[in-house]
Amino acid sequence: MLYMDCAKLQILGAPGTSFNGYTHLANTVVQVIANGVYVGEKTVSAGGVITLSSNATEVYAGIGYTSRVKLMNLEPGSQVGSSQGQQIKVNHLTLRFYRTLAAKFGISLSDLESVSFDSSTALYTGDKRVTLHPGFDRKTNIYIVSSGPLPMSLSCEYRDWE
Repeated sequence: MLYMDCAKLQILGAPGTSFNGYTHLANTVVQVIANGVYVGEKTVSAGGVITLSSNATEVYAGIGYTSRVKLMNLEPGSQVGSSQGQQIKVNHLTLRFYRTLAAKFGISLSDLESVSFDSSTALYTGDKRVTLHPGFDRKTNIYIVSSGPLPMSLSCEYRDWE
């Protein structure tokens, strides 16, 4: 699975640190996965070469992008009628992921926290409960974001509120 634009795979017969063939990305900052592990951003040389700090035999490199999910404002139920327009506070959020390696969450795009996954290489499927830190408000914007070349698939979310 590749989560990059203009990505290309290079395989060496023996481990090395120099991977060529990226002329279509010359002088561009790219996301790099080496031997199945995300190693960060590298700049492709004018000649189309990516140089790594440690040996690898297989490298995927391409332009990273950001995926954003903005959850809808939901109205909690009320025994006395509609709760629309009432102030609420979302305390916790449970996110159900499918085959995911990286995600962040928060109530604004400028203040995101990472979701903790057990491994940097094993795809995670299951629920993650996270704590939000908003005050009471008539609406609560919640964002789920993934940047870089790692997969994120969100299949469900549910909230605890007061």
